[in-house]
Amino acid sequence: MLFVDLPHGHKMHYQVIGEDNAKNSLLFVHGIMGKGKNLFTFAKELIKEYKNTNAVLIDLRNHGHSSKHNQPYNIEACANDLSILCQELKIIPSMIIGHSFGAKVSLLAAQKLKTPQIWILDAPLSAYDVKK
Repeated sequence: MLFVDLPHGHKMHYQVIGEDNAKNSLLFVHGIMGKGKNLFTFAKELIKEYKNTNAVLIDLRNHGHSSKHNQPYNIEACANDLSILCQELKIIPSMIIGHSFGAKVSLLAAQKLKTPQIWILDAPLSAYDVKK
């Protein structure tokens, strides 16, 4: 298993699909109660369409194989973790694909990382009135 060290002794788990030293990396961010492995099949199929590209599937803090009880439990902390991961791996993702809660994390992380492309899967991006 692969891990990146986070502040306060916590660890973030990640998995790379494809070539370790590919020119481009796609970062996949799962939703609440999920883990990187949830997006494995989608990531595997998507990187077939892009030459010299790998996929990095992560387990957000408190999910999957990443450290548990890692506070704070919010979008900004998770986005900061993605920044640390990318610094450690020496990558600037050419695309971040985020699902649900992971989409919100992806939007903030993309600003920090200057990622040129973001795919948002199944995530409302603003408040809405369910009574309508």
